[in-house]
Amino acid sequence: MSKKKEIKKISEKKATTVIVLAFLIIVFLGGYVAFKFRDNYKSTLQTNVNNQTFTYSSELVTLTSSNIMSKEKGLKSDLRSIRIYNNTRDDVEYKVILENDDISCTCTEKIPTHLIRYSFDGKTVKSLTEDNQVIYKGKIRSLSSKNIEIRLWVDESFEGNDEHYHGRFIVERIEG
Repeated sequence: MSKKKEIKKISEKKATTVIVLAFLIIVFLGGYVAFKFRDNYKSTLQTNVNNQTFTYSSELVTLTSSNIMSKEKGLKSDLRSIRIYNNTRDDVEYKVILENDDISCTCTEKIPTHLIRYSFDGKTVKSLTEDNQVIYKGKIRSLSSKNIEIRLWVDESFEGNDEHYHGRFIVERIEG
């Protein structure tokens, strides 16, 4: 075989290799972009238009006798934070519920729900009720997050010692 033919074959092999590698890189990048920018439904708060859930459940919220305090002290107590993510392309209306955790706490020494106080702004005090434990309603824009801060305490009129409260913050989509 002549030297020119050998050089031509080597050049063809190099060109083929470069073309195959370029094609693989394009396919890989295209797949990465397709999966990277699709809606991610594995976030803390989830939703989509196809009846997926839009829920968040916090860690256990516990109130004990150490959380019994006056209104003034309660309004300055430690903040609890609820971080909500909306990684979809739709704005979503939601509600935050402080739900009694009767599953993990089957004890009988419970602080009555109507004596639990809360505040979002450090000024306005609200109380839970047995019937309606929705404590907040809002709207979150598409592809954004929101941090809700709340103070929780037990009203000073409560006279118990061993009683406690267990609950969870639940965030749900408002349908309709």
